[in-house]
Parts: sequence; structure tokens; C-alpha cells
Amino acid sequence: MTSPIYGATVRGSVTVTASATDNVGVTKVELYIDGKYFATDTTASYSFLWNTTKYSNANHTLMTKAYDAAGNAGSSSTNCYRQELNLARYFETRMLFSFW
Repeated sequence: MTSPIYGATVRGSVTVTASATDNVGVTKVELYIDGKYFATDTTASYSFLWNTTKYSNANHTLMTKAYDAAGNAGSSSTNCYRQELNLARYFETRMLFSFW
């Protein structure tokens, strides 16, 4: 996995990228988020669009798994933190404290 990097803070739509090579040839790369299958890409360079708004503000594990023509597989994983700024809550809090 080439992006996002380990420990990254992500929000909104995030492009997850992976690179894979094999002497026989890579047939597909799968993306798993928190251990659950998310998507498959069969064309290099391998990329996936992850809409993080469907996930909680928390740490998430991303894993890519590449397969070759013989059925062999290799994987790579990273952890990132999903954080969405709640602007309505931010302004509500600022207004409460600015009048005191």
C-alpha cells in the first residue's frame, strides 16, 4: 500500500493506492477496511476511492491484497485515523463561550 501512509488523518473522499509486481503478473488487488472486503481493482496502478464519511471517527485498518495468475497472494496494511470536523458543533460551542 502506498497511500495513505501509516498514521495519516483522513476525511472525506480518500484515494487509497497500492503497487504490486510479480514475475508471473498481478491479476487483481483487493482492498479491505477493518477486515471487511471493500473493492477490487484489476488494472495497475491500483487505486480505490474510500468515502470516509460512512465510517466512524476512529482508527481504521486498511489492507491491500494482491493476487498473481497462479493464485498466490501477498498483502500490505496500514492504520489511519478518520476525523471529520463537525462545523455546526464547533460554531455552536464558540457562540456559547463568546458571549460570556
